[in-house]
Amino acid sequence: MDLVIDVGNTKVKYALFNESKKLIVSKAESHQLFKKQLDHIFEAYPKIQNSIVSASGKVDINWLSLLNKNTNCIEFSHKTAIPIQNQYQTKHSLGVDRIALAVAANFIYPKKNCLIVDLGTCITYDFILQSGVYLGGAISAGIDMRFKAMHNFTEKLPLITMLDRIPQNYIGQTTEESLKIGVFQAVVHEIEGFYNQYIADYKDLTLVLTGGNAQVLAERVKNSIFANSNFQLFGLHQILIYNSNAHKK
Repeated sequence: MDLVIDVGNTKVKYALFNESKKLIVSKAESHQLFKKQLDHIFEAYPKIQNSIVSASGKVDINWLSLLNKNTNCIEFSHKTAIPIQNQYQTKHSLGVDRIALAVAANFIYPKKNCLIVDLGTCITYDFILQSGVYLGGAISAGIDMRFKAMHNFTEKLPLITMLDRIPQNYIGQTTEESLKIGVFQAVVHEIEGFYNQYIADYKDLTLVLTGGNAQVLAERVKNSIFANSNFQLFGLHQILIYNSNAHKK
């Protein structure tokens, strides 16, 4: 049994995969709650043998020690072996979350060119060829960041914190509507613009949306596929399998 952990800035997401490589548990917890949960996880699932930790946030050294004590633990970094070819020039500065997304896309959509858009704090664009070669992508400001920037750098614009109730019209008739439409439409057109640019050079392109705001955007972005919230965890699991198999040889 395998334990996959993704440490973010505010939450820890984890998943358990059984011997058939099937996802059986997936949860997101606060850092403090996950620290308390880890002992219970090992008690409930004593057959956990392998684990992988991917961190964009701070990792608690105590539960990292617990993972190393109870499992064959991989601390995922740019030095970790991966089942794709990475042609990014500054590998040390490439977020491990972006690598995991590319691995997931290559596994779930084999023999497809894939553009993965992760709508998190920043919006990341990651492109992997159908041959399994990761080329890179782009980074832009995320939705919340755009709302905060307009509020912080002006005197009178209010802070919008939610993307619920998106106006169907493209003409805002209140300041709140105008802000929502401005950010929402800008992101939609940005994604579609990148897609059109990529598909002009790379045919048979699959556009995958993931991350916190992906579901609401997938309804508006043409030609997109909404990936569930476990997409990155699937990628991390493939990296864990790849390294576990390498050690068996």
